[in-house]
Amino acid sequence: MQAETPEPQVVLNGRIVGFEGPAVTNMPLAGATLEVFEVAAASGERLGAAVHRKVVGADGMWGPMRARPDAYYEF
Repeated sequence: MQAETPEPQVVLNGRIVGFEGPAVTNMPLAGATLEVFEVAAASGERLGAAVHRKVVGADGMWGPMRARPDAYYEF
C-alpha cells in the first residue's frame, strides 16, 4: 500500500444551507457567519484565533480558504 502525499496547496470552499423556520431546506443560509479554527490533532483543542471567518453571502458560499495539508480544523 502506497502512502498518500498531501497536496502542496489546499483550497477549501463550500456552501452552507439551512432552515426556513422548522423546515430543512437546500437554500443558502445568507448572513450566517462561519469560523474555522486550527485544532490540535490529539485533543481537538483550538490553537488560537480563527484562521478563516466569513459572513455567508446570498449564494451560501463560505470560501475560498487556503488550508495547510498537515493541519486539523474545526468548522
